[in-house]
Amino acid sequence: MNNELELILGLNNHKPKTKYVCFLPFIGEFGWYLMTYVKWVYGYNFENNKIVCCKSGHVSLFKNANFFFHDWTDIPDNKKAGICSNPIEVETIKQKITKQYGDSVTFLNPAEILKWDCNISLGSYDFIPKNKVNFDLKVDVVISPRYRQMDSFRNWPKQNWQYNISGLKENGYLVGLFGDKNTTYDFENIDVKSYDYIDVDTDIELLLKCNLFIGQESGMKYLCLKCKKPNIILDTMSNHVKISDAHLDKTIFNKTDYFRYWNSPQEVLSDALFFLQGNKK
Repeated sequence: MNNELELILGLNNHKPKTKYVCFLPFIGEFGWYLMTYVKWVYGYNFENNKIVCCKSGHVSLFKNANFFFHDWTDIPDNKKAGICSNPIEVETIKQKITKQYGDSVTFLNPAEILKWDCNISLGSYDFIPKNKVNFDLKVDVVISPRYRQMDSFRNWPKQNWQYNISGLKENGYLVGLFGDKNTTYDFENIDVKSYDYIDVDTDIELLLKCNLFIGQESGMKYLCLKCKKPNIILDTMSNHVKISDAHLDKTIFNKTDYFRYWNSPQEVLSDALFFLQGNKK
């Protein structure tokens, strides 16, 4: 392990000597949040009294955290790219934390500590999350369309997704949609929409219950990999493969074919049905 990673994870001489450590909010894309911040918190060398500043529906992503702080405001999605410099009022958050927990707190700012290559180096610090609230939702397939203003050329057309939804429904499968309401499409014939429930917590419930995830190179893909669910990813390009390899379990069904899938929703549906009907290759 290199010295930089020891610093990032608080190992050896870098372990804080305070009573608490507080992980300040991550500002950036959801995929980077999962690949870096969530795994950083889990792997950080501090056995007790971890305080995590996250959104209320994200608590299930932090298995070994002890306390949570939700009183902060995120930035709009269209301003997020990778790991952003932290534009929110850090000092205000620190004051609120120390008022509640006292002065013996080490504050860790992801904007200052996490590096771009942490999306690979932290890949192995992982666990399968469990949703905190169970709505007893029923689903066979979960889809996660990308519909963002950022790099909008990467948004797979709505009609392609609707074609796959209709095809899955015609074959008797229940289809769930997840992701943020503001960064996905509005479809017909969806059985469950996770945003009608509890943010990421319900996304996790749907993933743990589904048999197959169909998505793109997006944050929800990395949530799927975290939950170790069979998946079809239709727009992972060559520069994403090395990153994906640091997070996926190669013992499960992972199928990626950018060139074959992107212009052929029929091929996506065909491979999905082939897998769901008991075929693994």
